Amino acid sequence: MSIAPESAYGIAAATEFQTLSVGINHEFPTRTYVNLDAEWLSSEADRTIGVLGSSRTIFSIADELSRARQRIDYDERSATLSINQLLGKEWSAGVRYRISEAETKVRFPDINPALTEQTGYNRDDKALLQPLNLTLIYNLPCGFFAQAESIYARQHLEDDLAALNGDDLWQFNAYVGYRFWRRHAEARVGVLNITDQDYKLHPVNLYSELPRERMLYGSFKFYF
Repeated sequence: MSIAPESAYGIAAATEFQTLSVGINHEFPTRTYVNLDAEWLSSEADRTIGVLGSSRTIFSIADELSRARQRIDYDERSATLSINQLLGKEWSAGVRYRISEAETKVRFPDINPALTEQTGYNRDDKALLQPLNLTLIYNLPCGFFAQAESIYARQHLEDDLAALNGDDLWQFNAYVGYRFWRRHAEARVGVLNITDQDYKLHPVNLYSELPRERMLYGSFKFYF
């Protein structure tokens, strides 16, 4: 298991990682519920990869198989603010904002630094991701409910990722469902990504994957 995204840096077995999170929540007399959470994720991974080297001094030709140790240090700091408001007996609204800054340093400690810097094998990747979720929910005592959801995400890339464009996107979802058996079961159907909006977020930030095209969604859940 690795905290550093495998889609960007590959698989690193036996990764050491640390997590730290703190949070506070408060309920106001106006039936407003506020949660504030902060989280820090860090991992250090060492792995050995195969490389091609040159055994000649005059003509540089890759003709020698070898191995090199690679170190991947990942660090992400994030804060999340959630506000939910009851609007009468049947309506509720919510907003959730998260900001996360992720940094990855990739190094080959046993290879000459001048060579790795010139070839780009040593990397410093940094990104700032800001997702925003807006929800509106309608509930009836009989168990029927409907939900509309808007998702906004903005990502800014820095350091060795600065040459890439970040992304700025909106997605919209809608659901209807029914809860029964004293709310121990729930059936739900909906349409995700109604506007058929694709995205190009870099995986250096950890985030829940969004649908890349319009899709029909269905679920059935039991609660024990």
